[in-house]
This record gives sequence, C-alpha cells and structure tokens, in this order.
Amino acid sequence: MKKKRLISAVGLGLAVMLTMSGCVKPYNEKKFVTVDANETAFVLPLEGKTSDQKAFDSVEYLEKNMVASKRIEIPRKEIKTGRAYWKVEYIDEVKVIKIDRSPETREWTGKKAISSESKDSVKFSQGISATSSILPEDTPKFLFTYKGKKLENIMDNEIRNRLETKMIEEFSKLSMEEIRGSKADVINKVSKDVIAYFKEQGITISNIGYKGSLAYDDSKVQEALTAEATAQANKKAQDTINAMNEEKAKSELAQAKDKKQAMDTLAEMQELENAKIVAEGLAEGLKSGKVQLPSTYIEGGANSGSLLNLPLEGTTKAKEDK
Repeated sequence: MKKKRLISAVGLGLAVMLTMSGCVKPYNEKKFVTVDANETAFVLPLEGKTSDQKAFDSVEYLEKNMVASKRIEIPRKEIKTGRAYWKVEYIDEVKVIKIDRSPETREWTGKKAISSESKDSVKFSQGISATSSILPEDTPKFLFTYKGKKLENIMDNEIRNRLETKMIEEFSKLSMEEIRGSKADVINKVSKDVIAYFKEQGITISNIGYKGSLAYDDSKVQEALTAEATAQANKKAQDTINAMNEEKAKSELAQAKDKKQAMDTLAEMQELENAKIVAEGLAEGLKSGKVQLPSTYIEGGANSGSLLNLPLEGTTKAKEDK
C-alpha cells in the first residue's frame, strides 16, 4: 500500500513538473466558421489525391462542395512535431472559402467619368452608374473564374474597364451631333455587351446608366453648346407662348361667333313672339269688330304697282257693301 502511494505521489509530482515546464500535450480546441446571410461558403479539403486537387479547378467540383449551413465545424488533424508525446500541433483538414454576395454600386463621375472622343474629334466625358451582385446559384462560377477576388475590386477594375472600352468604341463611330441625339442607343448597346459578358463569369449587373450630362474638355465648346441650348429653349418657350395666344384668339373668336348666333336666335325668337302677339291681338279685334282691315292691298309688294280693291268677307266694309 505504501508502495502504491509512493508511485502515485511520484507520478503526481512528475505531472506537476511537466506541467510547470510546459511539457503538456496541447488541447485540440474545436474550430468553427460562421457564414452570414449575404455569404455563400465552400468547404474544400486541403489534403487528398492529385485527381481531387485537379478537380478543384472546375465549376462542377465547387458546386458539390458548396454548403448551406451557417456554422461550419472545421475538422483538425494532429501532427507530431517532435519525439516527446506533447510535441504536437493541430492543422485544419479543410478550407472554408466564403463569397460575399452583397451588391456593389459605383458612380463614376467628375474625374472618374468615362473619357471619350467623337468621330469629329470632340473630346468629352460622361458619368456612369452601375450596380452588380452575385446570385447564390452563380457563386461556384464566380469562385472558379476569379479565385477568391472580391466583387468590389472586380467592379473597380474589370467591369469599369470593359464599360470604358465599349463606350469609347461606340462614341468614336458618331459625330458630336449624333451623340447628343443617340446617347440612349449607345448605353443600350454597351449595357447589353457588358451584362452578358459578366453574367458568364458569375456576376449579375442589374443596372448601367448615365449619371449627369456630357462634359466637354474644351470650355469654348461647352459655352457654344450652352448658348445654343439656351436659344433653343427660348425659341421653344416663345413658340409655346405663340401657340397659346393663337389658341386664345381662336377661342375668343369662337365665343364671339357663338354669342352673336345666340343673340340672333334670341332676336328671331323675340320677333316671332311679337308677331304672335300681334296676330293674336288682330284676331281678337276682328272677332269683336273693333279692328277693320284695309280694303286695298298691294299685290307682290310695294314695288309691283298692282293695286287690288278686294272686299274681305267678315270685314266692316264687306258688310256695308252688302
């Protein structure tokens, strides 16, 4: 019993000595990687067959190793670094690559605007805005193409460069006058090319558009165009005023005609009403014998010269003749 106690005491003392001297095997702590909602993760083995490592260089391989979990435990392997049992370290057996899919927006204006030149050698710059993102289903293609590059860097380099190249190419085909009238056509052609190209690389560009107006390098050109634009605006304003005055005059004339027609109609109605009153009064007078019609009438009007002396039945004169 005493012997056992002695051995235990020696073992405990040895353990204490080893602990104090740092001769203790390190603990293999668990390691985790958290994947945020705007991220897509890939878990790739760091060791394996050569064929497996070669397969990494394909979209299909990345699709198989894309994970949906938001908390990934990293398996770790013990590696001996010396003869003593405590001479060990732990290394990760897999690598987690996270792709941030958050949208990136750029407004290249001012000094960062796209510089171009027209077919008639007028130099100018045009501001551009663009927004891009990575769809979840496109992350394997994106990772395969850009090998871990961030979207923000690609936006400032590859995307801007292709935009600039295509805009310069399209603007150089047109005169300055054509450019001012065909800006929409140019940006439509450029957008179609750039959007289609980067979609094949795993990037979705949702918006490409002009930001601001054309800025000419030569201030004299800018002043001349400003004066021309002002003159056109003034002419347009005057044309609008003239058209409004013309419409007003037409309206007033129409109102005057309507008023005259209404007054003529009222006058005719009044004449008819007066004639009706006279006729009714005459009829009443004839009936009562208080009114005597003339016995002589002019046939055919005052200028015909034909006079007739015709008695009328029921008149006072006709009664006397009987």
